[in-house]
Amino acid sequence: MIAGLLTLAEVATGFDVSTRTVRRWIAKGLPSKRVGRMIVIDEKDLVRFFRQHEEIRGEVGDRPAPQTQVSQQLARRHGI
Repeated sequence: MIAGLLTLAEVATGFDVSTRTVRRWIAKGLPSKRVGRMIVIDEKDLVRFFRQHEEIRGEVGDRPAPQTQVSQQLARRHGI
């Protein structure tokens, strides 16, 4: 994959949600791009989206928050 871009499956796996949930996030405003037949999401856009949409974090349930670990890692990597 292109550096800095994540596929739907990579985002879903990293946040422990389904690809359907990631598609809902896109419908709610998560920026995405189509590269050939794939939909990709820029890591920076993903971090910004999570910071702006606190309610999204509730969609992953009460289990230990992998999305927090992933978003913090992305935030450190991108200085966002």
